[in-house]
Amino acid sequence: LPETQSNTPRQSNQQPQQQQSSITTKTTTTIKDSNKYECNVCSSRMSPLPHPHTSGNMWLASCNYISQLIDPSSFRGGKSKLPNKQITNRDDPCKGRGRYLGEHWVHSHPSVKPCDLYGGKEFTWAHLRVPSVTSAWAKRLAKAPRFKFEEYVLPGMCMEDHPETLRIEDFIGLRKENYELLYNASELEEDWWGWDFLRGSII
Repeated sequence: LPETQSNTPRQSNQQPQQQQSSITTKTTTTIKDSNKYECNVCSSRMSPLPHPHTSGNMWLASCNYISQLIDPSSFRGGKSKLPNKQITNRDDPCKGRGRYLGEHWVHSHPSVKPCDLYGGKEFTWAHLRVPSVTSAWAKRLAKAPRFKFEEYVLPGMCMEDHPETLRIEDFIGLRKENYELLYNASELEEDWWGWDFLRGSII
């Protein structure tokens, strides 16, 4: 598993340690508990935008699924085996590049079946409005993403530089492009997680 720290934007009035504790404290549901949803990755919050990721990079996953992922050591320095398009000197949270690739990694394969635990809509990604570590929120396991597309569009985030990452009409194309870059896979199976997400968003 990759040894990465949270690298998403933080609000100035919250301490990184408190944020990490809030995000990780509740991620204790086992993969066995999530079998009824056929999950292979579970976190407090899985966000599909601006790219599939878990803010804070703390999660549980099945070994069978992890074995399909690209070697995370491929992310490092001049020895990178990834395409230049994916590894850049510029950290880009909107495209999941640079150090933000770490938070995207566990959700980067088309066979991922994500679940998450936090039911509140106020926290979706970017460490904005993260619940307090002292708050007694109940774990509510559900298939992820649990909200409609528009709930993950944050005002002012990525809209200027990468508006395509927040447009529903570009969602499938961006995912297929990424799968092809990392795994040479461009076909989406019928049980791909994105189909349910999109259907639920347009109904």
